Amino acid sequence: MSQFTSKLTGLTFKKVLFLALFCMIPTSIFVIPKIGSTQIFAASSQVTYQSQKFGFKITYPNSYTLDKTFENKYPDQGYLTLWKNSDYQAIQAGKLFTTEAPSSSISISAFSNPNKLSALQWVTQNTPQSNFKRFRQGNYQTLNFVGQSAISYSWCGLICGDNIVLPSKKGQYIIILNVGYGNKSDKIRQDFQRIISTFQLMK
Repeated sequence: MSQFTSKLTGLTFKKVLFLALFCMIPTSIFVIPKIGSTQIFAASSQVTYQSQKFGFKITYPNSYTLDKTFENKYPDQGYLTLWKNSDYQAIQAGKLFTTEAPSSSISISAFSNPNKLSALQWVTQNTPQSNFKRFRQGNYQTLNFVGQSAISYSWCGLICGDNIVLPSKKGQYIIILNVGYGNKSDKIRQDFQRIISTFQLMK
């Protein structure tokens, strides 16, 4: 996704080449967790955020920082990023990431969907944002996610990612839940599973 690209600045050619070669290894489609779990994280260590603009709510552990810089910057789209606290602090200090792979993060992106396209129609027509055609690894899955017809798939380029794509309740937005990682065994993939199990559509 486009927000990941800028995070690669400063990597040596060898590191970029290693990631590119590694990420060409196919990744299995990830398992969708049970949605609507009420107590994923200890009550004292969880944070809940509700987006008024895009109509969703999500809960995450306080070991992550939610960057809302681009949620309301554009009228027809926006995204929020969950960074591990150590990575977020390193970014703010202008340093390279200190854990796992560059661009290991969880994001929630929303795009205007004036034609009320289905998730599959939208990703087919919007490959730059979805990485669906060019970088998808294997087949995609169709599923019911928070009451909406959604699709899930994994992709790999310079980095890898798992996506769940769904329309908002009234179909005015397409929402992409994404985790980016460098290694398919990265713990952030497990964190993603737990965090998205708390995802709710409010409107």
